[in-house]
Amino acid sequence: LKTSTNNNNNNNNNKEDYCLLDFYYVLIVFLLFLLLFLVVFKPIILKLSPDLQEREIENICKEILDKDIDAIICSNTTTSHNYSQSGGLSGEELFEISNRSLVSFRSFLGSSFPIIASGGVMSRRHFEKKLELGADLVQVYTGMIYKGPTLVKEILNS
Repeated sequence: LKTSTNNNNNNNNNKEDYCLLDFYYVLIVFLLFLLLFLVVFKPIILKLSPDLQEREIENICKEILDKDIDAIICSNTTTSHNYSQSGGLSGEELFEISNRSLVSFRSFLGSSFPIIASGGVMSRRHFEKKLELGADLVQVYTGMIYKGPTLVKEILNS
C-alpha cells in the first residue's frame, strides 16, 4: 500500500511540475512579446495647443492622419489670457477653451482616433464632460495639485 500511495504522490508531483512548467513557459513567452512590443512599438502622441484656429486644426489633423500619429493630447496650456505673467494658463479657466479644441479635433479626426483630453479638469462633472465631447481618456493634472487624490476618489465613486 505504501508503494501505491507513493506512486500517486509522484504522479501528483509530476502533474504539478508540468503545470508549473507550463505556467513559466506562458509567462516567458508573454514577457518576450511584451519586451518586443515595448522595444519595437513606441507610440507617438502629440500634445496640442487650445489656441489653434479652426483652419489650423484641420491642417494639423490631416498631417496627423497622414503621418500615422498614434494619438493626441488635447490640450496643452493656453497663452491667450490677460494676466501680467507670461506663459501658459492651466486650471479651470482652461476648461471651456480646451473643450472647444476637443470638439474640433474629434470632428476632424473621426470617432476612432484616440484622444486624451486635458485642460481644466477639476471635478467629476468636468471629467464626464470631456468624455461626452469625445475623449477616450482624460488626463487630470492641475485638479490633482489643488484637490489631491480626493479628486480621483470623487471621479471614481460618484
